[in-house]
Amino acid sequence: MAGHMLLILFCFGLGVESKRTLQLNAGGAFIQMRSDLTAATFSKLRFIGRWYSENNAMKHSWGTGTFMMKFQGSASIGVNLQSPSYQSPHYYVCQVDGGEDLRLAHSSGALMIADGLSLDEHIVKCGRSSEASYGVTTLTGVVLESGGELLPLTTAFSELRYEAIGDSITAGFKVTGTASEQASPENEDVFKTYERYIADAWGTSDWRVVAKSGISILPYAGGAEKVMELEWPCRTFWAEWQGSCPAEWDFTLWQADVVTINLGTNDFAFGDASRVTKSNIQKGYKDLVMLVRQKYPNALIACIQPLQYSCGGGNAKLEAIVEGLEAAVQEMQQGGDSKVRYYRTGTIASPWLDCQTHYSDYTHPTVEGNQIFAEKLLETLTDELRFFFPEKCGGSGPRCERGLVESTTSSSSASSTTTSRWSASTTSSSSASSTTTSRWSASTTSSSVPSVSSTTSTASGSSLTTAGSSETCVARPQSALPSGSWETTDSYCAQCSSGYAYWPCDTDPPLCDCSPGSDMPGPAPLPTSTLAPSPATTPAPEPGSLNCVARPQSDLPSGSWATTDSYCAQCSSGYAYWPCDTDPPLCDCSPGSDMPGPAPLPTSTLAPSPATTPAPETGSLNCVARPQSALPSGSWATTDSYCAICATGYQWWPCQQEPALCNCSSD
Repeated sequence: MAGHMLLILFCFGLGVESKRTLQLNAGGAFIQMRSDLTAATFSKLRFIGRWYSENNAMKHSWGTGTFMMKFQGSASIGVNLQSPSYQSPHYYVCQVDGGEDLRLAHSSGALMIADGLSLDEHIVKCGRSSEASYGVTTLTGVVLESGGELLPLTTAFSELRYEAIGDSITAGFKVTGTASEQASPENEDVFKTYERYIADAWGTSDWRVVAKSGISILPYAGGAEKVMELEWPCRTFWAEWQGSCPAEWDFTLWQADVVTINLGTNDFAFGDASRVTKSNIQKGYKDLVMLVRQKYPNALIACIQPLQYSCGGGNAKLEAIVEGLEAAVQEMQQGGDSKVRYYRTGTIASPWLDCQTHYSDYTHPTVEGNQIFAEKLLETLTDELRFFFPEKCGGSGPRCERGLVESTTSSSSASSTTTSRWSASTTSSSSASSTTTSRWSASTTSSSVPSVSSTTSTASGSSLTTAGSSETCVARPQSALPSGSWETTDSYCAQCSSGYAYWPCDTDPPLCDCSPGSDMPGPAPLPTSTLAPSPATTPAPEPGSLNCVARPQSDLPSGSWATTDSYCAQCSSGYAYWPCDTDPPLCDCSPGSDMPGPAPLPTSTLAPSPATTPAPETGSLNCVARPQSALPSGSWATTDSYCAICATGYQWWPCQQEPALCNCSSD
């Protein structure tokens, strides 16, 4: 770095004076000040994860704690960090211009990420690979050479937002280690886990992790180990000695599109067998899922069967855990939440992973094990993701074809455009090619995840009926279903005849009727979701020319559900996504001379802490579900079992809905 002078940009500094010499500031760090640097420096960085501002710094503990920077005019780049105290270094996984992962050790002081760069534009991305329980990372500044400057980092359109909730498997515990090694930040790496490979396949950089080794669904060790239901709402990991969560995370800052929950392994490993029962697991898991639903009202919640089940030899405790998880998901679905799904991960007879070679210690998957785990999940998870979020996941198969596009110039004088992509399969040097595509998209490169046979066994291990056999499956009509269950369509039920073991084929009560048929042609394909056109290509109508209102349920065919006027109102402005782009249409748009502006979408109000709401005396209230006939278009009945909890003072769904889903009266 001879001939270059370092410049440290403090993210929250106010006025700075122009100087050309290094000096020691009050905090003990060397800083060269320049008159053209302002307090807005930190706003040019992109922070991914539960970062928060405190004491003139940015901090995080939950993963992945990723930060991104775009800069020019400097041949080197670094950041001022304070890593958690530990007897060995922590590690940060970085990429420069979408190149290969660089795993950098750090204990204190500046973390130098790269040098020897051209003075053109570059994009750098880094994240901490160790889990939140090690402590907080603090970022105080960016280190550039004299003449370097940070540039605004923007994206062309919204990415898919993904959050992974889990235990040590999700945290990357010993993913690169062996059974005999002591766990440490060196052999833990969240960037070599199944959720990273899933995020790559979906073409998103906007993914985060809330995971801790040892965490469970039910309490154990006398309550010293806090369950995920208590840890997840907190902005940082907290331990028993702290007494309670220091500060809750503000969920209005970021909303997930999809959440995976991978828990239950520690209930098997450490839980008291007398407490780890199907009913206890069902209640504990349902409480967590309902909390996630309250915070993320529109997310697809993917509940994953513990991998350990297929290698556990039919252990009774594992059976109780798996049955409890499935029962909790079924209960949510029967209550009307079709975006909560359960994903099996193999059987004892046909495990997804080799129990001997794909685990570092018979519990935690290796890097290869995580890759296979991701690939198997993607076989079904991506289709359902695509169905709910077609504008963020296009194409077909296990990978999404659309992702983040960065409009950046070359990071090398030899290139015209630069790749900015978080993918293990990317190449390291942008200067080696004359043109590099700027795109986050799994379809543009070969995946780092190994291919897996498309022939998979069902988790139930039951005999399957294949296409062309004697069964034909059709949807049961709404009139045949109980309150809280909603009919699907024949095209979805058709796949059940091929042995498909997931929704809607595994619901209770059943949504599909399968009866003998001699010439079954094979399952009908699922409806193909068409990507909505870019709003830029859809001309907005002139103000006042359209008035869009919701079509009543009576006008809609089976399998379509009415929305509300407030959602349809936005269609009059040229909005090109749901519910304006559905087929059959959910909204009627007709000319109107005095059309007001679009009505605002209903906002979800975060419920106050239950602790602040005194529960009514036992027996003083009886809460039951209102029938569908009493609810307006766009509202759907729930069940008495869900409403019963409202009598305790519970302040979340379905107790706080407007219009009310439950009737509460005194006994």
